[in-house]
Amino acid sequence: EKVYPPHSPFNWRTNYSIARINDTSAVKRIGIWNTSTIPAGLSGNSLVNTGSASASLEYTFDVPENGNYELYVFNVVAPNRNDSAKYYVRDSLGVEHIFYVDQTNNSKRRFVKLGDFKLSKGKRTPLLLTNENLKPGRSLSGDAAMIILNRRLTPDSPTSVNQSMNKIKKKEDFKLEAYPNPFNSSVKVSF
Repeated sequence: EKVYPPHSPFNWRTNYSIARINDTSAVKRIGIWNTSTIPAGLSGNSLVNTGSASASLEYTFDVPENGNYELYVFNVVAPNRNDSAKYYVRDSLGVEHIFYVDQTNNSKRRFVKLGDFKLSKGKRTPLLLTNENLKPGRSLSGDAAMIILNRRLTPDSPTSVNQSMNKIKKKEDFKLEAYPNPFNSSVKVSF
């Protein structure tokens, strides 16, 4: 059973999707990818490419609803990795963005945010990791990626708070007959 922080509405983080590296329906391998000996991935060992031929990973997400999503990649760091792993992101408007992630910098390990992107509901493949700029003698790590609905940039997104507020009935004919008012001495409140 899911547990939510007490100050958060029910299902407050349900609008997310994770593409795990060991899920072949979520991550399509193109070219030669080997299992890394470093067990530092999100779900165990990550994948590694040594750059002998063109290779890439295509990430597919089940986007829960139309909106603006934060996109994160799980960065596995090692001294022999590429210092500029090249990611392509294509949003629902067809705009392509390019990002470089340093896989040698220990402060950039785990989930690294690439940015916020507009995505449409359904199965989408907005992310591609490629070995195009892999430097000689270096390796490229590939692991999980994640999208999370950005509620600040998607204000019309339904939440359980809004849904429960709609269930509250307003009493239209409610009138307060008398109430204490220090500037109106004609009102008398009796106990």
